[in-house]
Amino acid sequence: GIPQNIAMSGDGATVAGGWWLNSARVALYATGGAGVPVWNFPISTSFFVPVDASNDGSVVTGTGRQDLLYAWNAASSTPVCSKAHPPGEEGNLAIAPDLGGQFAGSSTPAGGNSSTHAHTLGCADLFAAPLTGQVQGGRYAADGAWVAVNSRTVVQVHDSQTGALRGTAPIPGETQATVGISRDGGVLAIGGFGLTL
Repeated sequence: GIPQNIAMSGDGATVAGGWWLNSARVALYATGGAGVPVWNFPISTSFFVPVDASNDGSVVTGTGRQDLLYAWNAASSTPVCSKAHPPGEEGNLAIAPDLGGQFAGSSTPAGGNSSTHAHTLGCADLFAAPLTGQVQGGRYAADGAWVAVNSRTVVQVHDSQTGALRGTAPIPGETQATVGISRDGGVLAIGGFGLTL
């Protein structure tokens, strides 16, 4: 397989790997281990396996293009929550913040417009919102109050609980990068094909 996507918890103790091509899976590793997974979970996908880990390492999320959005307690490969992506869309992104919930972005198979949707770790729905273009990535603010998600051409900022749109910014020249957020939540940054905002 190919470990295309990697996420490390903020405490440095946990690494989640999203493997695809052969034996697609989410694998969890301990940084002090010998490279042997603590656990594996098979994923259905024709492409990448996005993953993320919470800052304290207690939660891992992952998805596959033809699979559900999953959240795990890092101690077990049994999901604590699994959610279907909106009809006609495929999984593309998974984020686990420390302060409640999990986050997923979905894109259509044809690469058209996307949607972002959030759920609590107890699997309750928080919000769903449209995103123009194919989702590329997203980040929660450190305090968990808002989330920024981006397509190739636009960044959208939403309230993390209600989904209310707090602002948008165009991305000239397009991007395949994920938006970054400063620790205090005051600055967004994104790299584009020809410039950085």
